[in-house]
Amino acid sequence: MISTPRGLWLWGAFATVTFTILLVVRLEFFRPRPGSDSVPKGQGAVEVRPGETWMAIHQNRKRIGFSHRTIERTGLGYRVVEKTVMKINTMGMVQDLMVTSESDTEPDFSLRSFDFEVVSGRFRFQVTGNIENSLLQVTTRANKDDPSTPVTIRLESKPYLTAGIVQAMGASGLGVSDQVVVFVFDPVTMGQVPVNVRGLGRETLQVMGTTVETKKLSFEFKGVTQHAWIDGTGRVVKEEGLLGMSLTLTSREEALEGAVGGDDLTLLASIRPDRTIEDPQGLTRLGVKISGIDLENLDLDGGRQSLVNDRLTIIKETLAGNLAHVPAMAAVDRRFLAPGPFIQSDHPRVVNLADQIEKSGETPLEKIRAVLDWMDENIEKRPVLSLPDAVSTLRNKMGDCNEHAVLFAAFCRALGIPARVEGGLVYLNHRFYYHAWNSVYLGRWISVDPLFNQMPADVTHIRLASGAGPQSLDLVGVMGRIKLEILGEAP
Repeated sequence: MISTPRGLWLWGAFATVTFTILLVVRLEFFRPRPGSDSVPKGQGAVEVRPGETWMAIHQNRKRIGFSHRTIERTGLGYRVVEKTVMKINTMGMVQDLMVTSESDTEPDFSLRSFDFEVVSGRFRFQVTGNIENSLLQVTTRANKDDPSTPVTIRLESKPYLTAGIVQAMGASGLGVSDQVVVFVFDPVTMGQVPVNVRGLGRETLQVMGTTVETKKLSFEFKGVTQHAWIDGTGRVVKEEGLLGMSLTLTSREEALEGAVGGDDLTLLASIRPDRTIEDPQGLTRLGVKISGIDLENLDLDGGRQSLVNDRLTIIKETLAGNLAHVPAMAAVDRRFLAPGPFIQSDHPRVVNLADQIEKSGETPLEKIRAVLDWMDENIEKRPVLSLPDAVSTLRNKMGDCNEHAVLFAAFCRALGIPARVEGGLVYLNHRFYYHAWNSVYLGRWISVDPLFNQMPADVTHIRLASGAGPQSLDLVGVMGRIKLEILGEAP
């Protein structure tokens, strides 16, 4: 039976998703429908006014923080600054999270540059971008390290920014039943993600003791629907998001009132199956029925997992047989050997330590086990609220499943062993929790969980997504919807 401490650090995969999706913790630019290169304006469109707004952030009626947004005119256009501070409860541990974004725009609010930063405890992560000639150049920086090698992203059309996508679409004059597709920049995947925006009509709200007529909009993002209410001046007065999160327009004094940790987000996002699994680590096979979600775009079939309709079978891999490293690796995506903004396998700190660890083993399998043993002894298992990257994890020597997954991948790639990040669910104490782990290529893909020091990982690791970097953890579309039924267990 798995001991209780195993579950204390399952927050990581969900943490990344949470502050990526929340409408208050965002760095967004959008474009109109294809074929147009201007901000969509409809009947009733309003001017975005300079000034500041304060919003209180609640989770199921508990005040957990605030958001402060300012828009100023400059000689070149506008400067938009947003700061969000929250107390996040994860497995009973309340942590402070601060996210800031500063952006400069043209007079029409088309984006020129931005600076996005996440700070929590000893972790600090920054994403900086500049746009020129339809090219977005992005660099990342962890703590006080040198900036990463710039990544260039080609934009399909002129990007626009307001204080946020909600305010922008509210000011656009979108009418009832009108729809538009906008694109947000996701600092986790380093790309643009579509959001479907639709006008829902008008509602009367009580805002700061005053009756306010508002326009209600819905935002569908990766399968999750959120709502916002905008007043007649284009000002956002209320937003509602995932897992009971909401924002309400308020005064500065009320916004800054003491905050407390809300409900445990890890527990809220977990899934209780129809029956318990008695000995997860002792199983060689597990069958589950998956419902409530669209399975088409998930990485459910392949390797240790096989999917037939909605029935998923997971078979524990064996380390017997030929696991020699294949020199040519013709069938392996080269991304799984390359460094990235979050998996800095070419960083001197990572390379030097990987060389030291490598001396503990001769074969690739022995080297992987040496990496697992080193991480188990030297990286503290602790929830962290930050975009995970290998160098910060190595410096701070702590992290949850995200940090363990990116650091393990960085070590393996530095040793010439292809490694990828996998995201999904793992079973603990009668529930499935969101989690991140790895797989390595040794002639065939083998699952590895560096947080739990498992190779291969037990069969209750249900892979939903996999890839070269933290985009593997992007499971927003399934949260709160997926249902699991245990079909069979084999020792």
